[in-house]
Amino acid sequence: MIPHTRTRTNPASRGRRQLGLLLCLALCLACEGNDPVQPNDRLCTVDTGLGAKIVGRSSPVAFCLDDGDVSVVLTTSNRYDVSGQMSTAAGVFQIRMVFALRADFPVSLTPVSTVGEATADPDNVWLYYEEAPDGGDPIESLAVTAGTFRLTFSDENVLTGTMKGISFNMGDVSNSDPAGTRTISEGFFSLSVKSPAVALDRAARSR
Repeated sequence: MIPHTRTRTNPASRGRRQLGLLLCLALCLACEGNDPVQPNDRLCTVDTGLGAKIVGRSSPVAFCLDDGDVSVVLTTSNRYDVSGQMSTAAGVFQIRMVFALRADFPVSLTPVSTVGEATADPDNVWLYYEEAPDGGDPIESLAVTAGTFRLTFSDENVLTGTMKGISFNMGDVSNSDPAGTRTISEGFFSLSVKSPAVALDRAARSR
């Protein structure tokens, strides 16, 4: 299971976060022809945070987490380690991603199924999804099979981007038995780094 911490934004980074957000919005508009996903308009009523719509369940579920409720660590190897958890009447849902800080943005990253692939290649992003449905057994992603992940801004304090069609093969948490598929049909993030740098091997293994 993924542990989650809640740490508030450092006041010194708020100006950069707002600047990053403005740049993100400008870049999204400039790239609208190639990247029509603007899910923050549909998922969240705020400009910062982590939003996602999950399909493949008996009923789709959409949620939005405030920036302060999402754990964001920039590791000593310049990898973001992002995790967020949402409790709803339908169950508990968790999203985790690891990818590199980059100066060349906007850029599309390749979704991969292991942390090692994301740490070895800055063009990759590791995406992990877990759900514990109300009254059911927890399931987790075993492999990423499709999807688009676009990073629109990143620096030492702020990261923003969008997700579309991120599909997972799922398995039972206890024994990895196949448990169908799930898809992040749309998602967005506009987040601030919360914690001092830590070693990636320690942060990435806390599942």
